[in-house]
Formats: sequence, structure tokens, C-alpha cells
Amino acid sequence: MLVRTAFTALLAAAAAGALIVPSAAADEPPDYVIESANGTERVWQQTWWDGEPTITSDFRGSDNQHWIFWDNRTIQNTGTDLCANAHYGRIIGADCNGDDPGQRWRVLGEHNQKQLRNDETGLCATYEGRDDQLSLHTCDGGRLNQRWYLNI
Repeated sequence: MLVRTAFTALLAAAAAGALIVPSAAADEPPDYVIESANGTERVWQQTWWDGEPTITSDFRGSDNQHWIFWDNRTIQNTGTDLCANAHYGRIIGADCNGDDPGQRWRVLGEHNQKQLRNDETGLCATYEGRDDQLSLHTCDGGRLNQRWYLNI
């Protein structure tokens, strides 16, 4: 009986608008589309499983093309919840671990054309072509295929 009374009171409060439930998303930073600044308009896209490659593709607006830049410098995909991870000269999606330097990235550069440098390797995310896996190469601000727009 006590449970039914509490449940009835909860329903009445919700119906009266007295019940305010905080949004879980309120604390999340904005998500970004990471677009190549080399003129191709290709964007980062995470394939669906842990250990699978991060590729570039035409923008379709899908969740696996949106990324969150967390304060611990991880970059997490909103569609898969995987983080961008340096792996043998390539970028793959992996279960997020903020203690893993292979998952921590620094955003370098001015204005909207940025480089993304991995903490573990010191190498930058590099565009290799449509539907190709992102690779890691020595950072060079003059390389167009290492420049990225971070679009909200």
C-alpha cells in the first residue's frame, strides 16, 4: 500500500509539472563533425566495433560521424561510444580509457583548421582518401591532409 501511495504521489507531481528531472546530456560537451580541410569535405567516421578502423567518408549525419572532445583529451564517437586510438600507425576505435596515452589527443593550430596530435606517438591524424582508414604521420602544419575543421 505504501508503494502504491508513493507511486500515486509521484505521478501527481509529474502531472502537475512539479517533478523536474535533470537531463543527462546537460553535462556533455557539444559533439563535432571532424571534416578534412583539404577540400574533399570527407569526415571522420567510426566503424561499429572495438578494434575496427576510423575512416573518412561523405557526411551523412549519422551518429558514428559525430565526436565529443572530453577534458581528458579523449575523442569519443557518439554512435559507438568508442574512442579514437592510435594503433600501429593507424587510428582505430577502442573502448575508452582516459589513462591510455594512445587515446589522448592535442588540438593544434589556429582558427578552424586544426591538427590532431596523439600524445603517445606524437604523430598527427592524416587523411588518406575516401573510405580509407585514418593514418598517423609526422606532424607538418603545411600538409593539407593533416588539417581538420571541427564543425559543431
